[in-house]
Amino acid sequence: MRTTKVIPAAIESEIRTDLAIVQVIRLDWREDTALQIDPLEHFQIDLCLSARLQGMRVCYPEQWGPARFERVGELLLIPPGKPVVARCDFPQGTEHYTHSSTVIRLNPDLVYQWSEPGDWDDVRLEAGLDIDDPSIYSLMGRLTREAMAAPEASSPASSQRLIDLIAEQLGIEINRYFRGRQDLEFKGGLATWRLRRIDERTHNWARHRASPSWPSSAIYPRGSCSVVSASAGAVQSVATLNGAASKTQSACCSREHLFIV
Repeated sequence: MRTTKVIPAAIESEIRTDLAIVQVIRLDWREDTALQIDPLEHFQIDLCLSARLQGMRVCYPEQWGPARFERVGELLLIPPGKPVVARCDFPQGTEHYTHSSTVIRLNPDLVYQWSEPGDWDDVRLEAGLDIDDPSIYSLMGRLTREAMAAPEASSPASSQRLIDLIAEQLGIEINRYFRGRQDLEFKGGLATWRLRRIDERTHNWARHRASPSWPSSAIYPRGSCSVVSASAGAVQSVATLNGAASKTQSACCSREHLFIV
C-alpha cells in the first residue's frame, strides 16, 4: 500500500477566522493509498456530506501500534498532537472514490479553556471516531451552511463573526462530549476496540449465515449457541437454534464509512 501525505482535493468554499477555519472540500481517494497525517496543532472535525465507503479506517500508531485500524463514522474528530494514518479498503473493481466533507480546524483553546486537557487515551480516541452527539452535529451543520453561503454574503465581516460565535459553542460541546465519554470508561472486561471487533465479526457471520449458499451444518453443529456482542451505544444478540439464525435484538444501527483530512 502506498503512503502519502496528500490526497487530491478541491476546496469548494472556505471561511477563515482567528478561531477556526471552515472548508467544504471534495476529496478523491485512490485504491491502495494510506494517508499519513502529522501531529496537528488544532482540533480537526470532519462531517461527511456524501456517502462514503464502508472500508474507511484510521490508526493512531503511537497509541495503538501500526497494525490496529478502526472504522470511522459520519462525524470524526482528530485531536491535536496525535499522528494519524487513514486507509480505505475499496470494494473489488473500484479504483477511486470521491466524497465531500466539511472540515473544521478549531483552535484548541476553545476546548481546553473549560477543563484540563488530560490524556488522549483509548476511551477518548475511540469516542472521536464516530461522534453521535446531536449538539455537535447541529453546530457542524450551521458551519457548513455558513461556509457555503459565504461567497454571496452581503457582509463578510458578519459571516466571520458568526463563525467565531459558533466555534466557541462548538468548543464547549466538544469538551462536554469527551468528558462524558471519560466518565463512562469501562472498569473491567474487554476493551472497547475488542468489543467492536466482535460486533464486526458477528455481523459478517450473520450476513453470510443467511445466504442461501451457506451450508446449514457449516462450522456450527446442530444444537444451539448464542453470540452476544456489545459496543458503545449498541447491544446486539445473534442466536442460532438447529441451524437457523435470527437476530434477536438490535439497539441501534452502526454507521461506517470514510475519513477526511
